[in-house]
Amino acid sequence: MKKAFLALSLLFVSTLAMAAKPLALVYVGPGSCFVCWTSAAITAKKAGFEVKLVNGKNTSSTLFEQANLWVQPGGNSRAAAKFMGEEGLSKIRNFVANGGGYTGFCAGGFLSTQEVGTSGMKGLGILPGTTKLHDQRDGPAEMLSIHWNDRQRSILYHGGPHFNLSNVTDPNVHVIATYDNDFGQNTNVAAATALYGKGRVAVNGFHSEATRFWKIKNRLKDADGSDQDLAASFMRWAAKI
Repeated sequence: MKKAFLALSLLFVSTLAMAAKPLALVYVGPGSCFVCWTSAAITAKKAGFEVKLVNGKNTSSTLFEQANLWVQPGGNSRAAAKFMGEEGLSKIRNFVANGGGYTGFCAGGFLSTQEVGTSGMKGLGILPGTTKLHDQRDGPAEMLSIHWNDRQRSILYHGGPHFNLSNVTDPNVHVIATYDNDFGQNTNVAAATALYGKGRVAVNGFHSEATRFWKIKNRLKDADGSDQDLAASFMRWAAKI
């Protein structure tokens, strides 16, 4: 009897622990790439989140009420914005304004500003400033030298933005990382955090969430190992955990 009671108690505690996990909604609809959203989902799980995959249109108001974080992975920001439309974008915007978190990688960074890059398409507008393609060559995936809070890291980059915050006066907007230029100087903003309403926004133009498989697939060598700790810290900060 005692053993049965102990087993039931452990099961109950385990169930409570699972239920207590914060919920991250990871976008997998049009405009997201497979290796991008899988990496984001894996990183979110490592960061301690329960993960639910959503496409941006079938996300119910109840699900938003349960969620702590929206994760917008890499891919094609214009395709994602077009598919979501104003209705889908408004749901995410309201979610953040009401206290939710937003973490965007690469395309998710483009989507965070008022305009999606320089496309003329309307974005979320939850991060002030503008975005622009950082490497105009728009070539294959590569490892770039990034200064993250004064630490130099080698991080996967593939067609992501830099953030122009030069005219932003909001004291709640903070530069977290910068790209090196050809002369080894850190200039363009590569990652930033901000407040939007009651919520938090954390975006980067590179792929700190990239898995080892992603790098091997592209024959890339990461001199300092996984950067998922950086992505996980962004997720937890945005979700206030």
